[in-house]
Amino acid sequence: MTNLISDAFIQAKELVMKAMGELVADGTFPAEPVPAFNTEIPADSKNGDVSTNAAMVCARPFRNNPRKIAEAIVSKIDLNGSYFARCEVAGPGFINFFYSTEWYATVVATVLEQKEKYGETDLGAGKSVLVEFVSANPTGPMHIGNARGGAIGDCLASVLEKAGYEVAREFYINDAGNQIEKFKTSLEVRYLQIYKPETELPEDAYKGQDIIDHANAFNEIYGDKYVNADSEERRQALCDFALPKNIQKLHDDLVNMTSAKGDYINMIDLCFAFLKKKHLKSTDEQECPQRTFNIAVINFGKPEVVYKIQNYHRDQNDLPKIRFSENGKSVADFIHMEENGFVYLIPFAISGAKREAAKVLMSKYNYFSTFELTGLVKASRQDFLKEQLSAFFVSVPNRYITNNRSGIRHDCIEEVSTEIEEDILDIVDQYRRLFVLQLTKRPDNPERYMLRPAQYVFEFFYNYINTSGLVKGLREKFAENISIKFPETEEPVSFTDLRARGYFNERNDTDIEDHDSGAAGQALLADLDQMKEWFGSDEDHVFAAKYNWYRQETNEKGSEYAYAFQQDGVKYLMTSDKNPKIKDYGLSDGFMNIISLKLNTCIVNGAVADENALTEAFRIIDEMFGDSYRIDMKYFQFIITSGGTEIHFEISKIQIGNLKTAMDVIQKHEMRFENHQIYNQVITLLVNSFTNGKDTLAFLREIKSQGGEVTLALDINKRYRFSAYGKQFMIPPNITNTDLLEIIGDVYVLIGSGMFNNRVFDFPYSAGRYEYDADDILSVMPSLENADFIRESIAKVYTCDLGLDKVALLNENSKIIAIIDPADGLAPEQRNKTAKYIVLREGLSKPLFAKYIEFVLTGTLGNTLSSLYSSTEEPNQVLADQIPYYYKPVPTIQRREFEFLRGEVKRISGIKDPRLYKNYFARDINAKLYGYGSTCPCCGYESRMINSFMLKNFSIGLLNDEGKEQKFRFSLYLCANDSYAAGGWIIDDVSIGGMSPFLWLEELSQIDYIPPEFLICRIKYRPQVTYDICEAAENGSAEGADSAAAVYDGTPEILDFVLSPMMAAKWLEDNQK
Repeated sequence: MTNLISDAFIQAKELVMKAMGELVADGTFPAEPVPAFNTEIPADSKNGDVSTNAAMVCARPFRNNPRKIAEAIVSKIDLNGSYFARCEVAGPGFINFFYSTEWYATVVATVLEQKEKYGETDLGAGKSVLVEFVSANPTGPMHIGNARGGAIGDCLASVLEKAGYEVAREFYINDAGNQIEKFKTSLEVRYLQIYKPETELPEDAYKGQDIIDHANAFNEIYGDKYVNADSEERRQALCDFALPKNIQKLHDDLVNMTSAKGDYINMIDLCFAFLKKKHLKSTDEQECPQRTFNIAVINFGKPEVVYKIQNYHRDQNDLPKIRFSENGKSVADFIHMEENGFVYLIPFAISGAKREAAKVLMSKYNYFSTFELTGLVKASRQDFLKEQLSAFFVSVPNRYITNNRSGIRHDCIEEVSTEIEEDILDIVDQYRRLFVLQLTKRPDNPERYMLRPAQYVFEFFYNYINTSGLVKGLREKFAENISIKFPETEEPVSFTDLRARGYFNERNDTDIEDHDSGAAGQALLADLDQMKEWFGSDEDHVFAAKYNWYRQETNEKGSEYAYAFQQDGVKYLMTSDKNPKIKDYGLSDGFMNIISLKLNTCIVNGAVADENALTEAFRIIDEMFGDSYRIDMKYFQFIITSGGTEIHFEISKIQIGNLKTAMDVIQKHEMRFENHQIYNQVITLLVNSFTNGKDTLAFLREIKSQGGEVTLALDINKRYRFSAYGKQFMIPPNITNTDLLEIIGDVYVLIGSGMFNNRVFDFPYSAGRYEYDADDILSVMPSLENADFIRESIAKVYTCDLGLDKVALLNENSKIIAIIDPADGLAPEQRNKTAKYIVLREGLSKPLFAKYIEFVLTGTLGNTLSSLYSSTEEPNQVLADQIPYYYKPVPTIQRREFEFLRGEVKRISGIKDPRLYKNYFARDINAKLYGYGSTCPCCGYESRMINSFMLKNFSIGLLNDEGKEQKFRFSLYLCANDSYAAGGWIIDDVSIGGMSPFLWLEELSQIDYIPPEFLICRIKYRPQVTYDICEAAENGSAEGADSAAAVYDGTPEILDFVLSPMMAAKWLEDNQK
């Protein structure tokens, strides 16, 4: 039953846990276990609808102020799609959530849908609760206080029933104690006052009219008989007269079986009485097997009906039975058993004429009796134990029956249940041969089969054991005694043997439309075929495919199944086909899930051995369950749940060789975990398994070699640590720069973090290979001091092959002062401290290296020396081994990949040189995150050189979804000709992925992955053209030439192209500003 408040509590807790997980991942908080915290309804509604103290209990592990922790958590919480409209920090660090209007609407919709079932829970889990209420003293009539107790007690009992408890209500008759003594005294005084008016009524006596009425009624019968009798005798006589009358009034709505047995006498009563009267001899010592009960119904002196009860055996091999006959014709045969005072009667055979009567017994009555009194009790009455005995009759010793014969005493239920369970097991064992189901052809479809009990008695046993509230533990034990007889076979096969080779598969979330149309039933047959393929053997087997259905309009539900038997090489098919008469009698309850058979290859002794076994296990689980399963973990055991199916396997013993393989499979299934805390525990377990016993640098190198990512993260003390898969590791103090670069892999990150600063520059470096004449330099740069200054400065310049267009400034101890971009200039204080300049790129031409010489000499990056030593304007730029982009399939880009590209766009945004900047959109980052290379997506021009390609920027006004004009900025990577031509385009429309640019931007910021169609673009434009290309104005100015030219709109054009992933990231970033 839906509990929206509980769901909201769970959701609030998950939102907080997810936010803390993000804060740990980005280094804001340390990776420490989160203590248990409370989620509750605030006492004051001003503080929200749901409140949690998560931030306060995390103050110690996170080593921070609770309110600051709470503010950080709230900043990370995304309420989109949740039950809450807002959340806020209150007091010392409480986080308060406020319900959204959608939540209240959901509550109303749920109430309307569930109607009277709204609010039911399984909190009680079927536990027994006795609620005793009213319990009025029988010394007088009921009063308003009793009625109040009835209303409150019944209300409380109803609430407990709604909460899932098995509730028994008791009206205790308090007929002993001081109140009865007072009752006697009051009756005695009122009786004596009839003859002695002067007799005074004590102050504390009962003064009601009912006492006077009882005294008068007593006097009418006994007169003055007790006036002069002993006081105690008189009091007791009055009490014995009046008290039963009061009790009878209290029990007007109860069946008093001691005096109102009446119509309840029937053949069951008589058969129990027959069993009780075993002897019927004068000696009364031995049982008389030949005894007979004969009961005649006389009408006007003539016998109208004669009933006969006797022991019956057809022959020596026949089961002992009791036969009940009517007018010489058999009505019913019963098998029976007696044990420790308990007597059992089970119908074995009922004549065809009486079958309907037997069905009435099975559906309408409960049966409890004692040897002193037998009778049926209507099951619909709340006063009696709710026990559907289904024509399985039990006579219970008197010591267990309530005083008013209404049922079993509540303090004896456990003892009675145990006794009945043990006895029925003995009966089942004794009559095992009766519990045979025959697999027979269906009358309506001879190609399919159904199970039919070979003996009528089987139905009574099965119905009782499956519906009884007393003997709930008998179902499996009874099933062990059931067997199936296959066609053309001599011996039946037990359920136990069939279950040992039985496998099942259960479908989840079956649509009611598929159930009604029969499509779901056909899917079960397909499941049987699939199970046969997975089984892969011709050995005898049983397969069962199931699904559950639910009809919301009528609150109906049920299940359907299909069985495929192979016995002695012969195949049989049994399907339920929405026919309630076709039962499987719980045969598949002991079957193994077919997925367990498939998992045997990767789960050994209940555990996965390594990451390969883990990957294979989840591959099989995905294949079997699709997306409809959840992952929980208890005591380091995975619990995979889908519908009624559970799969358990241990994760703690896993030996991780390739951590990335293990992480890939866990991260892929992140949303399947019950909560983020369990997911984080699994990540920690896998990382610990992989790193156990290894040196930090060793396992980090392994992570890198496996394709994993190692980054830098700040801990709570703002110190950098290595971070991999959300876990942080201390950076060894003796680590070299080479090790740092090898492990992090991104020198820009290391430079940006300042990790290199104040560390010895231990990368290999050497003096520049070119000679530069100081006098030549002085001739073009006369502002320099002198030739000696130039020579001294050049001697400080070295090169190191880190592939960066940056310069490392070293002090006299070879420690790094800073690593700077020459374009940013050299500050005087930096120049004064610098003993060596390390250019972090080798292989530069002499003109390009001259730029760095000029930077060292002047503190700025210029072209004077580059021009002096250059014989060309610009070298040809070639992208080696670049495959044309149109050969590459349009990829699906994951969210983390796109976030990386957005980061790259932000990182290069400061590059001032447009020729260098546009090259970032030409190159490939990898085969998936590709660039355009030396191909123009507009005209298709190709060249090995990328010198002539340009990045053309556009800013146009388009109508947004609200009908208002809005700016949209984008760029195109074009050849030089198309780039200049695009300056004459009038752009009419832009669509991306079939959407408007603004809808595309909105979708792009929300989706978890970018499908290929999101990169397909179309631009509609009109090129403006002029044919006056050589006519100049008389004054020869460019302005004059333009004004003289006649400009026309060209034919409308359409440009269809594919956005490169990097370009898509740029479009998004350009429109975020």
